[in-house]
Amino acid sequence: MKKRLMWVTAVAVVLIITVLASVFYFSTDTILEFQVRDSVTKSWVWDMEAYIQDRVLYGYFQSDGALITYQFTDLKPEKSVLTVSAPQYRTVKLPVELKRGVNRIEQPVELVGLEIPELTNFYAFEKVLGDGWNITLRPITSDNKAITIHPALDIWVGTRVYDWEPTLPQTAEELEKRPIVYLGELDWRWDSYPETQFRYIASLPFADLHNKTSRSYVFEYLILVPDPKLIDTGEYEAIIQTIKNLDFNQIDDYINTLRGSVSFYTDITWDVGRK
Repeated sequence: MKKRLMWVTAVAVVLIITVLASVFYFSTDTILEFQVRDSVTKSWVWDMEAYIQDRVLYGYFQSDGALITYQFTDLKPEKSVLTVSAPQYRTVKLPVELKRGVNRIEQPVELVGLEIPELTNFYAFEKVLGDGWNITLRPITSDNKAITIHPALDIWVGTRVYDWEPTLPQTAEELEKRPIVYLGELDWRWDSYPETQFRYIASLPFADLHNKTSRSYVFEYLILVPDPKLIDTGEYEAIIQTIKNLDFNQIDDYINTLRGSVSFYTDITWDVGRK
């Protein structure tokens, strides 16, 4: 009798465990967590859209501090494809095998920007900040309207800075007579703060000038913009290295041989002060 009772008890325990496991299994949500970032700046992507199964979510501004973790809930535990896209970005399709519980994509999904829409030129605006200039590079359209929402393409910024006398006429002929006090590449950063209007910020320290006593300068800019649809990162880096070894006046002819894979834009600012 005791053996039979023990057997019945054991069966009952197994049934209870089975029922509880079944309840837990079918009540556990299937969740997918992931992050999205721009491939150049490693920052947020404007107007991002993510799609999986029959679910969709959107992301606009995120944070200037860290990436936001997006989350899909109530998914089916099966093999699926996460699709991530945004305007002027290359779409990414990522296969995922979803299991019950929390599924995490460990590395952020990177989107590659393809173009700055309607880009015709850049205007540069210099501002003295500390011991140098902060230079805001503002993309514009053909009718001089600012382009404020766009991917962060991997631009290259070169500049030629002249010692200048404000009383002189602002002509190319007069500029050619002036000494060059800086010639080279400018470092730039992407300002990810949500309220920022123009995000390309270059810099030039006063200490990098050959003549540190002048109070007025002229800045000539050359800005290169790659077309990621026609050129990859390695090819673009090789082009940049070639350009660094060219005379400033030879760059135009060289770029024209690249068949549109790299575009260039120029701007000039007269009588830039140090105060």
